[in-house]
Amino acid sequence: MKRLVHFADSPESSLPSESLNRRSLMKWLAAAAASASFGGSIGAAEPPSPAQQLPIPTAKPPRQAVYIAPNARRHGKFAQIAFKMNSEDTDGLLGSTELVLEPGTIGAVPHLHRGLDEICRVLEGSIHIMVDNQVTVVPAGGWHLRPRGLIHAFWNCGPAQARCVELYIPGGHERFMNDLADLFENGPPAPGAVRALANRHDIEFHFELLDDLMKRYNVRL
Repeated sequence: MKRLVHFADSPESSLPSESLNRRSLMKWLAAAAASASFGGSIGAAEPPSPAQQLPIPTAKPPRQAVYIAPNARRHGKFAQIAFKMNSEDTDGLLGSTELVLEPGTIGAVPHLHRGLDEICRVLEGSIHIMVDNQVTVVPAGGWHLRPRGLIHAFWNCGPAQARCVELYIPGGHERFMNDLADLFENGPPAPGAVRALANRHDIEFHFELLDDLMKRYNVRL
């Protein structure tokens, strides 16, 4: 069984003191940049020789800042899923959604991906996350990584509603969520349609594990 890397409160992982935090660092940097003792302005390095210069990349459209207001939704058709940053926003680096799980419900049936990692940040309540044969209860404020290549699932068997942010690295999995929403928009999809969609989006379902999970944790789809 693979070992879970677990970061909990401890003296080694406690927050740094006021003398070593981001605000202090920015103040020190600004003071140094304004001082003659800094030895020149920031970024005033010797220009590289032609032999040292890197090739100029193919021009891309300029990137833009993206802001999503609180409670704002994009592309969403499932009431429990709010689509946030997508791969188009991030040059394919990541995608994200915000999920709401009612008590006693499953957020994702057992499955795996070959080329995708997922990170869960729990905002409210608690979520049980299974990776391989290990189940972790992630409370509000906790983070959890589901690595590619391992069967995983998650659910809420607590007494209250749970809410979390899901990050998909690299981006693109949010396209599956959109396509899945489209698939169910007008009722149950045609036989084989979900499996065909999963194959297109690097998802390998393991439904043989679902019944035991539902019975053991008293959860439902």
